[in-house]
Amino acid sequence: MRVPLCGEKTGRIARWLTLAAFSIYLAYNYYYAVILEQNAWDYLLLTGIAALWLGLVVVARTGVEFENMVSRLIERDVLPYDIDRPALTRLLEERDDLYARITALVSAAAMLLAFIASIYVEPRINKALLAVLASIGAYVAGAYLGRMISYGRLATHVTQAGWKISIFPEHVDGVGGLKPVGDFYFRQAMIAAIPVLFLGIWSIIFPYWKEPDYSDWAAPYLGLLVVALVIMLLAFVAPMLKFHNLMVEKKRSALLDADKLSRNVREERDSSDPNTEITDVADRIEVLRNRYWHIENMPVWPLHISTLKRFRRNYILLTTPLITRLIDDQTGVGKQVASILESLGGS
Repeated sequence: MRVPLCGEKTGRIARWLTLAAFSIYLAYNYYYAVILEQNAWDYLLLTGIAALWLGLVVVARTGVEFENMVSRLIERDVLPYDIDRPALTRLLEERDDLYARITALVSAAAMLLAFIASIYVEPRINKALLAVLASIGAYVAGAYLGRMISYGRLATHVTQAGWKISIFPEHVDGVGGLKPVGDFYFRQAMIAAIPVLFLGIWSIIFPYWKEPDYSDWAAPYLGLLVVALVIMLLAFVAPMLKFHNLMVEKKRSALLDADKLSRNVREERDSSDPNTEITDVADRIEVLRNRYWHIENMPVWPLHISTLKRFRRNYILLTTPLITRLIDDQTGVGKQVASILESLGGS
């Protein structure tokens, strides 16, 4: 029997287990702090568990949001309105399940191997217990990651199955009818932003945190922050590449129609009958002009300008901790900046 993945029941169990781990850890540290009068608080682990719980809460509705996106694309005729919906559902579920199980197993194996290496260097019973719990957590997190990767391959899944994706240059949403696509992948990128936020906040705090001493984590977390920022960017851009290619092809062919429309505008203007109402001619020309400029101005990414602005604003904001650390006087770049400022001050 296969272990169920990413369902509502699985997600609910994972959230409750995370809350239980958080509560047990609080009780454990309270015992040491109050009863034994020893400070055993590990705020890094505590906030890490909280970030994991937040991620599980946010990712819980991703499946529903994905189904809504697919339904909206069908209603817009981007996916064929007469498409075999049960067959489409089965196809997507099979792909999602496959990707989820592969990444879940890889994530759990990687976590377990990392702990085995750590236990080999320093054998401790509590490490063995933590290894089991961390591997289970990696399995669940990896399953969600795999499903998100599969969501990002929607266009590939659909076209490989023989269904056509239609794009409409004159669609009222301004992006060929694909606005739900950009909105959904923006949401996925914001889920990927949770570890960026966690790593970024701690990267800023590390230099000022005195007890317990986390200075050894400062450099690794800064490196992980760079990786997390790259993953967040890829989570936003990579799923749209197939749609981007389809939109480029559509615009290339539609521009030929636009050229014909421009000729029609000229012919309509030149051959207008003086006895014809001027407003009728003007209306026909205006319709042709509007169609021409819809094609000419058609974007080649499924991103409404408002969605792009929100992602750009959030991404710049999330890079602030990295920039702050790079200009800190404890880094190589910071030292160079400081020396330049000192030389300018001396002169």
